[in-house]
Amino acid sequence: MDDSKQHVVSKGENEDTAYGLNGGGVGEEGQGDAPPEESEGCVFNVLLVVGVLAIIFWGLFHFTNIVELLDFRSEVTVQERTEEGAELIESGKNSEALSLFKEILKEDPDYAPLWYYKGVALVRLERPEEALEALEKAVEIKPGYEQAWHVMGMTLGALGREEEAKEAFEQAVE
Repeated sequence: MDDSKQHVVSKGENEDTAYGLNGGGVGEEGQGDAPPEESEGCVFNVLLVVGVLAIIFWGLFHFTNIVELLDFRSEVTVQERTEEGAELIESGKNSEALSLFKEILKEDPDYAPLWYYKGVALVRLERPEEALEALEKAVEIKPGYEQAWHVMGMTLGALGREEEAKEAFEQAVE
């Protein structure tokens, strides 16, 4: 180290007070400042820590957005697969549709249209009691689901449960 840059600890001070480690103030060298080499290292370390923290916070923000995006994509997939099942019903492949709906329900049991179409498939397979359970789940998730209430009313009517059918039809028009 060059002698001109060396700090001399004066009488009555130790290295802690000379370098500002004991609460010494900021001022000229020898009055509480760290030697220039150590100051530059401290500034670099502070900047490094601030940079790392900035990267971490940036990553957390974007990670949250990625999670939201992935959730959105999984919902679209459930919707697309439900529509695929609806097409199977339209083509008369009710058993295949029902199998698909059961599979999708394992992934997302809170998607009302999935329960509705499961109910429709069960009605077409002449399993009205099971259909009613699926339709009830659809309207539990989405109380204003007109189509589910309508199919429920038709199913209840076919079972001779006129009063319940009437209530379901009333819910369909509310």
